[in-house]
Parts: sequence; structure tokens; C-alpha cells
Amino acid sequence: MSYTDEQIDDRIRAAVNLDDDGSWRDVRRRARKRRRPLVLVGAAVLAIAAATPALAFRNDLADLWSSAEPDRNLFTRAVADCGEGTFSLEFHPQDGATVRQGEEVLASASPTERTIQCDAPIQALKGEPDANRYGGEPDKRSYAAVTLQCATDAELQIAVNPIWDTGLDGVADGAQIVGSTLLVAERGARKVFASAVLVRDQGGRTWSRVYWASGSCNAPGGYDPTLPPGVAP
Repeated sequence: MSYTDEQIDDRIRAAVNLDDDGSWRDVRRRARKRRRPLVLVGAAVLAIAAATPALAFRNDLADLWSSAEPDRNLFTRAVADCGEGTFSLEFHPQDGATVRQGEEVLASASPTERTIQCDAPIQALKGEPDANRYGGEPDKRSYAAVTLQCATDAELQIAVNPIWDTGLDGVADGAQIVGSTLLVAERGARKVFASAVLVRDQGGRTWSRVYWASGSCNAPGGYDPTLPPGVAP
């Protein structure tokens, strides 16, 4: 199966559009109409599940991801209320993203792995993709490596989840994890400060980018918002 640059870019945009109120059925309908084979499920997942002790998932998140049911349009996310105040997010398009407070690593993700390392209970959330929303869509982005410094006095919520390729019809046949999403939001308000989308296709090409709210985060030394070769704006 081959993907065009425009198809991949459109799907990544859809995966991180946290304020889109359109129904998932409509997204799938439009995807079929345009015959785009890749559906990235990962930026928003239903928050209907109970909190589980942190150690239950911290050492084996693979069990959590395996509980997804693509044939029923049910996917999973891990969320932890951890950290407070200023933080940094280090992003590299191939290697992944890491959230830190000082020397402490709160969470990290790459196209193939995702972890929450802060000392806080982890919630396992399972449901339909667009049933759980984070607000405050970031207005800056970079496709190149960058380290963000985000200043806030708010309590933080961190979420990580896989991105699934469910195929053209959004069914379980051949569903695979093709990437990861990591985001940092204001706890309670659920307003996103920064988020990273990390995707590697079957050909080994990386389609990753990081987003951030300019009112809270900045990129000391500048950043490169230039699109990677061949990707449409």
C-alpha cells in the first residue's frame, strides 16, 4: 500500500485537531469518498474508565493498548495528573518527545513506544475517538527538532496514546499501531499547552511534528516551521 504526501499530511492534521466537533462517522465517510487509505486514530479518546494504580500500567502499557477494539471503534489512552508549573518538551521527529520538569522525566513517546514516568496514578481511558476533548488548539508548530520551554503555574495533565492505522473502512482487519501522541494540558481546564504527533509509515519515513500554544510556550533559539520535503502545507 502506498501513501501520497498529501494523504499522510491530511491524516496527521486530523489526528491533532483537538477542537474538531465533527462526528467520527463523518470523518470516515469523507475518507472513503476520497479513497484515502490511512486513518489515524489517536488524538482524542473517550474518558470513560476508572483510575488504576500507576504501577499496573507503568511497566506494561502494551497490555493497555492491546485492549483497543478497532472493530467497535473503541481505542485507548493513558492519562496521569502529574507535575505542576513550568516544564519543557524536547521534540525530535525521529527519536520522539520527552516532557521534563528540571531533571525529572514526566513522560515520553516515540513512533513505537510511549511511557508515563511521573509518580501519579494512571487512568486507562477507552472509547470512541471524538468523545473526549482537549481544548485550546496550539497555534505554533515545528517539523524539525526543537525544545520548548512552557511557563505556567497550573497543575498538569499528561496523556499518551498510540495512533492506529485502521484501514480504509475503519475496521480491525490489519489494524496496526503506526505512531504515538503525547500531550501536556492544564489539569481541570484540559487546555493543551503542547502536543507531539509521532508517525512512521511502513516505508520508514517519519511524519512527525510538535504543536504548542504561543501564549504559554516558546522555542528559545528559534524553530523551523518549514514543511518537510513533499508535504503539502
